[in-house]
Amino acid sequence: MPYASSVPGALAALVSLLAAAPDLAGVEVIDGPSLPDTSATQAVYVGQNPADPSAPAVDGSAAREGLGGPDREQYTIHCAAQVLNGDGDIVAARVQAYALAGAALGVVAASRRLRGLPLIAGPGAGSRHQAQSGDTGALATVMFDVGGDAYTSR
Repeated sequence: MPYASSVPGALAALVSLLAAAPDLAGVEVIDGPSLPDTSATQAVYVGQNPADPSAPAVDGSAAREGLGGPDREQYTIHCAAQVLNGDGDIVAARVQAYALAGAALGVVAASRRLRGLPLIAGPGAGSRHQAQSGDTGALATVMFDVGGDAYTSR
């Protein structure tokens, strides 16, 4: 039996759950380093840090557990909520970015198995970036992590 990580399934399930979440209606959910819709003013990124595109999408480790069974994986999926306020209102952009991150983490908390996958997911750490531009307005980015604890298929 080949060795297979649960990470690809977790990423796909997370994107699907967030895209279907009522609290994120109208928000662009972006899977990885794809280009966003440039007309979108609100986005949630899964497996991507828009403030640092060279940063890892997922960090983790796998360790042998028991004799001959599957390995245990523990990983962090890096995500971000980003809001652009064209009026330059950084406070409004920041508040909305935190609201989007909270909605996304609420989805994870409500579906710890990410649609029945053999893993346990949960909210992790986060950080914030913000910028102001005379051309585009105020941009607030809230990075948040989703932790996974699973077993490989081997």
